[in-house]
Formats: sequence, C-alpha cells, structure tokens
Amino acid sequence: MLTVNLSPKIAAPSEDGNLGEADEPSDSEGSNNHNPVITKNALRLDPTLIEEYVLKTVVPQEMQRVGYAVEPKIVYAIRQRFGDVATPLVPGLLTEFAKSRKLEEKPRKGCWRLAE
Repeated sequence: MLTVNLSPKIAAPSEDGNLGEADEPSDSEGSNNHNPVITKNALRLDPTLIEEYVLKTVVPQEMQRVGYAVEPKIVYAIRQRFGDVATPLVPGLLTEFAKSRKLEEKPRKGCWRLAE
C-alpha cells in the first residue's frame, strides 16, 4: 500500500542531510547557505539561482534570436525551470536588474537586454 503525504509541511533533506521541516531554518553551524531561501507551500526557491538563470541563460538566448527578451518569454522560461510558484518573482527581478544596471529596458517597454 502506498501512502502519500499531502501536508504543506513536507520533511525535506537539508544540506547537511538531516530531515527537518521545510519552513524551519537549519541551525547547523558551518552552513554555506548565505542566500535567502523563499518557501512557498513547502517548495524552496533560491532567488540567486533564479537571477543567475535569467541573466546567464534566458536573456542571452533571446538576445541571440531577436536581440532582446520580452517579459512573457522570461516568465515562461522561469515557469518551465522552477514551476508556477517562481513566476510572481519575475517582475520584481526585472525591476531590480534595471536598478542595478544588469539589464536595460530597450528598445521599448517590456523588452530587456543585458546592459553593456
């Protein structure tokens, strides 16, 4: 007989291999986890991983095709790679990238290119 746990608090292995609650931070000393982790319905999202994926994969691929990346295609790529829970983060990431001059909104609104 197969039992499936549908609880929003699913035990997940941490970096040190211990099982713990997904919403609780690890108390282990010497952890290399310096980045904040966003937890939504027991799914852990690493914003740094998403940022890197946008800047080093999604936008460069679209720039090679058409010269810029549009927000719906960026959202689609994030949804395919990280799931639906990561898509609400995209508009904020794009705004943050524009402020830090990693991306620029050119040639028109909604079109993004890597800053030169």
